[in-house]
Amino acid sequence: MREIIKKRTIHVSGMTCEGCERTIDNALSAIDGIKAVKADKTGRVYVEYNLRRTNLEAIERVISDLNYEIANGFFNRLKRDWIHFIEQNERDNLSTVSYACCVDPTERL
Repeated sequence: MREIIKKRTIHVSGMTCEGCERTIDNALSAIDGIKAVKADKTGRVYVEYNLRRTNLEAIERVISDLNYEIANGFFNRLKRDWIHFIEQNERDNLSTVSYACCVDPTERL
């Protein structure tokens, strides 16, 4: 099965030291489907993941569970909601496409 790799930058507040960076790096690296992660104490988390195994919403949930705040301004929320919607549609369509290619149009039921 082909991997669908997504690269995202998540803006996070509350990271103040290298310990914060390691905490986020370790927690996200444990998620199935994460290919690469790099937290930066300036408030950015760079993440690369396989959409077949995880999604942005799950990654953000882990960050929130660690008591770090995801940037919550109006445009940040709007962009995040749009990405969640697009990723869900893409994941939904993955299963449909994989079945469609296995059907022989000449086969009778």
